[in-house]
Amino acid sequence: MEYKELTDVSNLIIAAIMRSLFRMGLSGELITTQVADEYDSEDLMDLLEDSGLKLEGADQGTILNSFVELMNKLGAVQDVSVPTNSGNTMEIVLKDCVFNTAAKLLRKNLDNYIPACSWMSILASTMKRVTGNTVSISHYSWDDSTNSCTFKIEME
Repeated sequence: MEYKELTDVSNLIIAAIMRSLFRMGLSGELITTQVADEYDSEDLMDLLEDSGLKLEGADQGTILNSFVELMNKLGAVQDVSVPTNSGNTMEIVLKDCVFNTAAKLLRKNLDNYIPACSWMSILASTMKRVTGNTVSISHYSWDDSTNSCTFKIEME
């Protein structure tokens, strides 16, 4: 299977699963935090490491640096930036994510939702494991002009 076909199939599967979960009344933020908890399980942690998706760091700043490096290396987004990292608040912008098609399909039918995001789950999992703080997504926005999504993350 070619890369584009694999991306299209992945987006189709993600969109169908997310629509089903949203219809069951689950929010994207809840799904993201639950998936983050699963990433901390030993078997999935091994898979994250084997696939090169395990983040490293001893504190919030070094974990965020590891996240930016991973996203750039992986090529899953065209660009990632962290315009805000102060105290317990972070803002992360992902441009041209490989899962934008799924997010676009969900935005078409669901207003004002925070989508479940695998990348945010991996970040939240590492933040919680290393810092001991619970991570939640407090805000999400989409910018059509830049094809970017912005997640505001709070740590408690």
